[in-house]
Formats: sequence, C-alpha cells, structure tokens
Amino acid sequence: MPDVRVIAEDDDLLERSIGGMRVTKMHGSLVPGTPVRWSSPPVITRKDYEQYEYTHPRIWSSLTATYLTRSILFLGFSFTDPNVEVLLRLARTRVNLGAPEHFTVLKRPTSRSELALYGHQVADLEKSGVAVVEIEDFSELNPLLRRLAQRTRDPWLFVSGSVTDELTQHKHDELLGYELVESAVEVVSLAGPAGMNVSFALGRTLKAEGRYDPARMRFFFRQRDTAVPELPQRMGTATFTEFPVERLREEVISNCRALVILGGGERTKIEAQCAAKYKVPVIPIAAAGGAARSIWEALSTDASYVGAANSLFMQSDWDLLADLDPRVAIRAAKRMILHAMFLGSLSDPTGKV
Repeated sequence: MPDVRVIAEDDDLLERSIGGMRVTKMHGSLVPGTPVRWSSPPVITRKDYEQYEYTHPRIWSSLTATYLTRSILFLGFSFTDPNVEVLLRLARTRVNLGAPEHFTVLKRPTSRSELALYGHQVADLEKSGVAVVEIEDFSELNPLLRRLAQRTRDPWLFVSGSVTDELTQHKHDELLGYELVESAVEVVSLAGPAGMNVSFALGRTLKAEGRYDPARMRFFFRQRDTAVPELPQRMGTATFTEFPVERLREEVISNCRALVILGGGERTKIEAQCAAKYKVPVIPIAAAGGAARSIWEALSTDASYVGAANSLFMQSDWDLLADLDPRVAIRAAKRMILHAMFLGSLSDPTGKV
C-alpha cells in the first residue's frame, strides 16, 4: 500500500490531512534495515494493553471516534487475545452513545467445555453492540471477505457486448436501460455499442422524468493515438485514462458488482473471462445472441453454476434469459442483476466462463 499514511505514534496524528487511506498500527512499528529497529515500541505485555489509553491518548481518541462513527469489522481475534479486552472496554463504555453496529468473525470451538464458555462470550459481545459472524473453519474466511469486498464496491454494473441481429431486432439493450431506472444501479462500460445503448436509454428516461444524474452512466476510454470519438449523445460521465485497453478492462471490471452481456463477439468473451477472474457475477442474456448466447449455453451445461443460479430465485430466471419474448428475458436479467449486486452472489465457481 504505497500511498497509505501510517499512524504508529501519537505525534503522527499532529499532521492534518484530508482524504487518502490511513493505517493505524497500535502494537508498535518496525523500521527495516540492519539491524532492524523499533520506530514505535511494541505493545505486547498486559501492562501495555491496560495503560494504552493513557500512553497513547491521541490514538485512543481516534479509535474511539472511529468506533462511534463507523461500522468496524474486527478480524484475527480470539477470546484469549488481549485485544478483546480493548474491544469490550470500547463496546461497554460507548454502547449508549448511539454507535453503529460492529462485527467480528469467530471460529466456533469444537470441544464441549470451550463451547459453554464461548456462548457466554458471544452473548457478551452482542449485548455490547458487536455482532458475531461464526465460521466452522478458517478456510471460510477468505470467501467471506471476497463477498464483503464485492458488496462494498460502488453499485456498478458493467455492460458488455456489441450489436447482433437479435439485439438490433428486439432492442434488448434499450429495454434493459428502461428496466434499471428505478434501481440504484450505475451502468459502466468501455463505450461499446451495448454499453452505450443501455446507458442512453437509462439517461433519456431519467431526463424525461426530471431525475437525471450523470453518475448513473459512466464511459471509460482507453489510451489511444487517435482522437477519442465523441459520444453520440451528450449524456453520462466520460473518464479518459492513460491505461492501455488490457489494464483499463481489469481496472473497471474488478470494481464492478456484476457484469451483464448483450450480444457481443470475441472481445466480449475476454471481458467475461476477466469478470470470472475477479469473481464478478456474469449474467449473459442469451436472447440477445452472439457471445451472450454461447456463454449462456456453455454455463448451462455446468450443473454447479445453474444449480446455484436456480436456488437464488423464485423462478428459473437462468432459463428465461433465452426467452424469445425480449421483455421476459430482460425482466429475468434485471432480477438476477439486482440479486447479484445487492442481495447475494452469483459467481462462476468453476472459472469456466
């Protein structure tokens, strides 16, 4: 994290700055070199923990302010960790001040004697305003954090695809734009045909209803030697980058919550593979033809993927993505998009996209 600001001592908080990312190291800090030395003494003994709020008053005040204004996720704790005492002290003394809910992830013990004590400890945390998320095994932690990272991204939906006969005839892309008006979805694309058509349909509707917001439609342009083509309609937000197309594709898709495919060719397949790499849910509207149809057909033979999809919805929306009535296919896609972005996850567990 090369651009992060590190807070290891109280004096590090004297420098005022706005914005940026900050890491507070509460347990001391080492300076690399020969020999390695401490730039901030370690916090390691019981006395260090008990006296922390007096020896580090600024950092303790900063931690308290964060506790009262942000939801915190506590990771890497066990009930034998002295950090738990710090956490409980904060929780018990600040719980009546209207602090937001906090969270911790704990592995459930297996022995009967540990379970009895564990139940009381969990109840103590939850009464103090810290919700406990239980896992049976530490292998569950990374998938949990990946889903959390996806859910805390901006509500970006990447639209991938280009014109096909089916797309031109039935205008699935425009229908999708109209369907997304009432959602919180922000449409992003690399200014391909499908992305522009969805965005412009969404923007025109918002303008007509007096609710236009340029942030709802975002176009990203790659580095190029020739002039950037003008958008056919003055709508949305255009971002011009110095990235080559490969890096831009990864930068944008990795920050999206879901990717929808309308038509498309080989480039669209590459974007779908990029989404699979970053565990971004892929929703191919097969009725639009092209790459969307071939990706849908390939995934339809994967029992684990279709089973996961069908278990999430009232109807078999996966099958409806290929419905001949474009309104039916687009309504099914909308339900899957909203569920993947706001309610759950529909990523390809096999990486076969």
